[in-house]
Amino acid sequence: MDRVKRVVAGTWQAVQRNMRGNVAVFATIFTLGNFGRQMAFPYLSLYILALGGRPEQIGQVGSLAPLLGLVVFPLGGYLADHVGRVKLVGTMMLISAAIELIYALAPTWQWLLLAALLMGVGSMQFPASSALIADSTLPQERSRAIAIMNTISMLPAMAAPWVAGLVVDGVGVDPGVRYLYGFMALANAVSGVIALRWLRETQPATGDGFRLTMLPRLLRDTYNDVPRLVRAMSGSVRAMLVIAVLGFAVNAIVGPFWVVYAVEEMGLSATQWGSILLLETVVRNLTLLPAGVLGDRLGRSRCMIASLLMLAVALPLFIVVQGYVGVLAVRLVIGVANALFIPTSIALLADTVPREFRGRMIAAIGQGGVMIGASSGGTGGPALGYLVTLPLMATSLVAGYIYSGGPRLPWLVSLGLVLVTLAVSLAYLRDPHQAEA
Repeated sequence: MDRVKRVVAGTWQAVQRNMRGNVAVFATIFTLGNFGRQMAFPYLSLYILALGGRPEQIGQVGSLAPLLGLVVFPLGGYLADHVGRVKLVGTMMLISAAIELIYALAPTWQWLLLAALLMGVGSMQFPASSALIADSTLPQERSRAIAIMNTISMLPAMAAPWVAGLVVDGVGVDPGVRYLYGFMALANAVSGVIALRWLRETQPATGDGFRLTMLPRLLRDTYNDVPRLVRAMSGSVRAMLVIAVLGFAVNAIVGPFWVVYAVEEMGLSATQWGSILLLETVVRNLTLLPAGVLGDRLGRSRCMIASLLMLAVALPLFIVVQGYVGVLAVRLVIGVANALFIPTSIALLADTVPREFRGRMIAAIGQGGVMIGASSGGTGGPALGYLVTLPLMATSLVAGYIYSGGPRLPWLVSLGLVLVTLAVSLAYLRDPHQAEA
């Protein structure tokens, strides 16, 4: 009992140390955003089918989502380091809210192509937000701080997929998913206002601002600098780039089809699928904080490798198990694996990249944390960098054709990619001797 009390007391003290300033503001913003995303994203594939699309079109919509990242991620990295991170984060959230209304009002699935393309504009915020979070956490408690922030922000979102499933089953996929995207737009608009009002800069801007005429030169310099940037990466950072590419490839191939396979091949209802995602989220959130502690004590790279081993077992089991309980068991294992992977991978990248280069490095390779096996795909977010974009687009484009070739094929292909990711991690992933501040 005394040991339990000490653990609880230590956890509360860690929350008090870390949940302040920018970290507390981001926890609030992420709470709103996570709830909206966890309602809408898991059912997007069914929405595309309801609007007349086919599995091939699901892949096409997914392939367009990261396209503008080739432009906006280099721009976002530049603006994060040279103009100001707070204004960039808040403004892009407001723009994202406007674009999400296209999803809510789309008359045909072709409109979702436009919406997916434009959503890439909002990803300009992620280098700035990731840099703000890294700058606002203590190096020795970075995994724990990220885990606490993610746990708090995901608590209300635990019920979101189940609530969304009730909506979809109650009123139908169309208009049910329209309502979900309308709510998501509102949540992003409120988040943008909060960011502009309460976030604080951690790094003084080093430039004179940005003019549109600078964009061609900025893009040319960014991509001309890629070889030098890659040469300057440590072995662990290069490994994390490969992990990000392969992790997003897994999500692109299998992510959009979890719900399609569960509903059309296994016979589950949207509400049952939502309840599975609810329980997965509960387990993932309960595991996040212990996982953050393990990352600080045992090492980030060890925890990432353990997570990949769990995913290598869980992914192929999905096409073997039957019924609600079997699917639930697989998703719970994936939830635990991601709870272990996300805070430790984000912290490892922050540990290895100097503060003054974080905005540009994150723009190139992403934040570090990829939710491999995510139930709604993985074609955006802070983990996506412009070096990951083209491989992600290619795998997204072929995903629908892989599923059409056989409903089980995406999970078998994904298993192969996870095994390659595991091999790269074992060979090259290492914790630094001294973490960057």
